[in-house]
Amino acid sequence: MQSTESPPLYRVPSLWFEDDNLILRAQNTLFRVSKGVLAARSSVFRDMLAFPQSPQMRSPCSEGEMYDGDGEEIIEGAIFDSSFFEPPPAKTDLAAITGILRLSHKYDVQYLRRRALLHLDTGYPTSLAVYEVSGSETFSSDGLGDSLLTIQCASEVGATWVLPTAFYFLCYSDMRDILNCERWGALSEVDRGDDHCILHAPTPRLPACPALLAHPLHGGVYLARSVFRV
Repeated sequence: MQSTESPPLYRVPSLWFEDDNLILRAQNTLFRVSKGVLAARSSVFRDMLAFPQSPQMRSPCSEGEMYDGDGEEIIEGAIFDSSFFEPPPAKTDLAAITGILRLSHKYDVQYLRRRALLHLDTGYPTSLAVYEVSGSETFSSDGLGDSLLTIQCASEVGATWVLPTAFYFLCYSDMRDILNCERWGALSEVDRGDDHCILHAPTPRLPACPALLAHPLHGGVYLARSVFRV
């Protein structure tokens, strides 16, 4: 017989301030933070918090719920701890960039969105001059998986200028590796180029470029100079 008990709630010590007036819950994680600071940083939270509480619910401390399991990241990541996610040239990692970019886009935290995009631009530049400057990136990439993660995230938040370079980097991978990668299935039909009918050919190695980069959104980019518009 399976247990029906809910897992215990966990207070984040660094984000639990006894004097503050808003308790947020993200799955089983609790934060007690400032309603005013959160409203000032995020228009979405500002609108959520504008709804008046019912007389039965009124108390010195309001309560709210976030439906993102990684909601802690955007709170701890610069709204209440500015050192957690600093702008370039500070170093970070792609998981933090994409996580904060998605959540800052969803909750309309504009300064965090801009900061995440600045980091992403260092690894996926739009000019050949920047591309040729080695060491300017603020994060490292493992190749195929990170390129697909970047494509997925950039498409979700409307950062389409990142896509040509990300697709170009995908050219370094074998087509079978791309199609067998778990992240490939997570892409939208538009980003996968399903209307271009990518086929499994019998050759031992399949190039990624023609099928992927012939996509209309990415302009048939085959060469670096096409990617960087020079």
